[in-house]
Amino acid sequence: MRKRVAIPIYSFGPGGAERVVSILLEELGKRYDITLVLMNDNIFYRIPPGVDIYFLERSRPFEAGIIKLLKLPWLAWKYRRFCKRKKIDLTLSFMNRPNYIAVLAKLLGLGHPVIISERGTPGSYYDDASAYSVVSRFLICKLYPLSDMIVCNSYGARWDLNRNFGIELSRIEVIYNPFDLKRIEKMAAERYPRDDEPFVWVSVGRLDRKKNFEEMIELFSLAAGKEDSLWIIGEGIDRERIAKKIEECGVSGRVKLLGRKENPFRYLAAADIFLFASTTEGFPNVLVEALACSLPVVSSDCLSGPREILGFSSDYNIALEEVKKVEYAILFPAGEKEMMREAMEEARRDSQWREKMRSVAARRARDFDKGEIVKHFEELIERFIHE
Repeated sequence: MRKRVAIPIYSFGPGGAERVVSILLEELGKRYDITLVLMNDNIFYRIPPGVDIYFLERSRPFEAGIIKLLKLPWLAWKYRRFCKRKKIDLTLSFMNRPNYIAVLAKLLGLGHPVIISERGTPGSYYDDASAYSVVSRFLICKLYPLSDMIVCNSYGARWDLNRNFGIELSRIEVIYNPFDLKRIEKMAAERYPRDDEPFVWVSVGRLDRKKNFEEMIELFSLAAGKEDSLWIIGEGIDRERIAKKIEECGVSGRVKLLGRKENPFRYLAAADIFLFASTTEGFPNVLVEALACSLPVVSSDCLSGPREILGFSSDYNIALEEVKKVEYAILFPAGEKEMMREAMEEARRDSQWREKMRSVAARRARDFDKGEIVKHFEELIERFIHE
């Protein structure tokens, strides 16, 4: 009889963690009976046939943080009751709130192994004195160690949980995000026609402060060629402010907010350089996707992910202090405007470097192909599901 695995995640919207889960649903569904447990009815990714869906709740968009926290015990009780009824054999949860709920349900007598998956660096997300951050840090410190195992998607995120939350390294396993490279290559082949744009920079991400698009636009106006274009793919709460920044910098005709695209890869394949300026990440999927489209990359060395993806082997205790050409990109220290400008100017000037990156980028992306990475998830599930 096939084992039953529940995968709780907040929503199935167009985010990085959701994309990872969409791949796992497809692949793990070949071996297990999967139930996707959602807390919001935002569904962007395709749900494969045979995968059940259960809504633990249908929360309102932008629900207040304090309301989310107060509902945790009730949702944990409800999740425990659902798992008992469904005879679930293992929980594999993704992101903070589903992680809290899964561990609380375990404390209420869930009766099966709970593996939680941290997709970011909470030490940087909850670094202020707000009530929400204080409570979130408390919950991570107290609840995460009570799970059977924690999965991180980068060694930087593992380092963050150990350093900032005191979680033992032996309780944290690193499994990188999986990518469907054949699908990316097929979609990239539908290359977007560039018309008369001589040189194109491209960036992809949610339009919010952590992605640092306003600084990117300011430096683009200073460091890029006068006829260069910048395409920004994505949506978010800061779209109006970013549009205002474009006007202030005098680049309205050259910087394009393209919105969310079902096929962003056709734009990546048509560009000349991928530009990434985030101040904090867990594992930035867009960097692997840019490599898969054979794009030269200029990236911030934020915590975490970029240095691991782009071939800079260095202890996370050691911060990058200069612009550095690494194996698969040019890295600059996160949040350092002058160094970001220097990195952009170097990438724009060095056509030989760009040509070299185009020849090796896709090869690096293959290290993150879904085949091998899904095997690591299967091995982890088997380790606990038969105990």
